[in-house]
Amino acid sequence: MKHRWNPDNFETIGKIMREFAKLRSNIGPRIKDIDPTKLEHIYEVIKQVCQEIEAIVQEKPSF
Repeated sequence: MKHRWNPDNFETIGKIMREFAKLRSNIGPRIKDIDPTKLEHIYEVIKQVCQEIEAIVQEKPSF
């Protein structure tokens, strides 16, 4: 079976996954104790970042 992942991306994929893990460990265990105002702010930040990432992914390459 042919490898479907671009080997040039491995390092960056690893960095992205480590950032996801940090986010999970920073918020996960404490989410029930975070002040509601702070939690709403965290949600808005994550929502904005997700929208920005989606826009980047949907960009067409300019050749």
